[in-house]
Amino acid sequence: MLAAARKLPSNARRARHTGAWSARDHDSDEPCRQRRERFGLGGSPGESVLRLAALAREARCAGVVCSVAEAGGIKAACGAAFVVLCPGIRPGGSAHGDQRRTATPGDARAAGADYIVVGRPIVEDADRPPRREPSWRS
Repeated sequence: MLAAARKLPSNARRARHTGAWSARDHDSDEPCRQRRERFGLGGSPGESVLRLAALAREARCAGVVCSVAEAGGIKAACGAAFVVLCPGIRPGGSAHGDQRRTATPGDARAAGADYIVVGRPIVEDADRPPRREPSWRS
């Protein structure tokens, strides 16, 4: 599937790079463990993430989406040029909400993240300016 995505003509891809998603916070539960084993990804969720990242690299994907906790291991296993995008980034002292594996921007940088996703702390900030329609819609 990943290799097929890479073969699409460049004008058919919405993003410049093809990436792969690695694991979710709840991938440590029993049904997910059984699913990982069915696909030959036995072991801990961390081991599965490294195997999935290696598969994405073999399929010539540009990188993966993973937690900050996995970023350093993926960079070590797949190389510095392999792109790591980390969601769940929060300013220090922010509420974690429904996400179990959050980190600060500094933690993400130290772990080797190339890109970060800071979503809810911005969207849910009570002090942010009100949203305005783009001027081209007026």
